[in-house]
This record gives sequence, structure tokens and C-alpha cells, in this order.
Amino acid sequence: MDLFNSILAFVQAGFNDMRTNVMAVVIAFIVAFFVMKKWGQLILMTVGATVVHLLLVAFAKPLMDGKAPVIPPLMDPEYWKVAAGLAVGYLIALIFLFFLKNNVFKIGQGGGH
Repeated sequence: MDLFNSILAFVQAGFNDMRTNVMAVVIAFIVAFFVMKKWGQLILMTVGATVVHLLLVAFAKPLMDGKAPVIPPLMDPEYWKVAAGLAVGYLIALIFLFFLKNNVFKIGQGGGH
């Protein structure tokens, strides 16, 4: 039961970090509504969105602040925990947004005559 609670806390933290970050919400929206075409792409799109997010944080954000880009601490396990939590958040957000796209808004499904 303790393992389940740890996993649940990790998933909740990852999703909460993702949904409170405007950049992450915009990335998830763009991926779900404009890039992702079928459910089979879910894992690939989750990884892609996570990588784009991490690259923007490492390179674009410092440049916008007038600082030099910083190579992320790739050898630090804490960095990978944050990246994994972010990926879980993107997975949940993409499932939700892609479901909305296909079942509520019906965007990109052609006019089946």
C-alpha cells in the first residue's frame, strides 16, 4: 500500500506541476489538437512534448531573460525525477485533451458522408 501511495503522490505531483505551468499547458494543447492524429501516437507525443519542454526551459528561457543557455544537470537523479513527473503530467493532459478533440470538438475528422 505504501508503494501505491508513493506512485499516486508522484503522479499527482507531476500533473500538478504540469497544469500550473502555462508553457506546459500550451505545449500540451498544441500537441493534442494539432500534432497528434491518433491514439497510437500517445507515448511518442508524450515523450516529444516532454523533450520540447525541457529544451525550452534549458535554452529559450535563459535567452529571454538575457542570460546564457545552461546545459541541464543530466547526471543529477533529481533532474530525471522532475522530467519523469513532467512526462506523467503530459501523458494525463494529452489523454484528456485528445479525448476532447476527438469526442467533443470533433476536429480533424473529415465529413464522413
